Amino acid sequence: MQRREKKLARVSILATSLLLLACSEQFNHTYKSGADALSSDEARRGLVPEWLPRQAANIRLQYDSDTNERWLRFRLPADERARLTTHLQPMSEKEVMGLRIGSPRNVDWWFDGLIQQQPADDPALNAELFAGAGDLVPRRAVIAFERGTQETFVYLPSE
Repeated sequence: MQRREKKLARVSILATSLLLLACSEQFNHTYKSGADALSSDEARRGLVPEWLPRQAANIRLQYDSDTNERWLRFRLPADERARLTTHLQPMSEKEVMGLRIGSPRNVDWWFDGLIQQQPADDPALNAELFAGAGDLVPRRAVIAFERGTQETFVYLPSE
């Protein structure tokens, strides 16, 4: 009898775990421009950052409805990157080493890891990392500008 109870308990724990995993939903959206993203339903619901440059292009957004984490990837011309950087502060090596960036699920547009020196590992993102300065861009925001491209990655952890 005790054996059967243990088996039922294991099945119950497994079922509960699967149910909890299934409840966490992540939604994906794409936009041609920052202007499109900023005028979307997602922007009205606070999912698109208000500080997203209107000139951003090829925007990919994923958000988790349970944790409120958000991930964005977009192309940003050099002049817009410079403008955005005025609202950011460079992250120290110690801050970068302590980063815990969650990954969006089931997407191929997010990076596997971070690297800030050469040569870069193929699956790793070779980028300059910044945090929001708190004026326009919140301090908790992590922004990565990929070196040698216009690609920009943003991670907004839950509040």
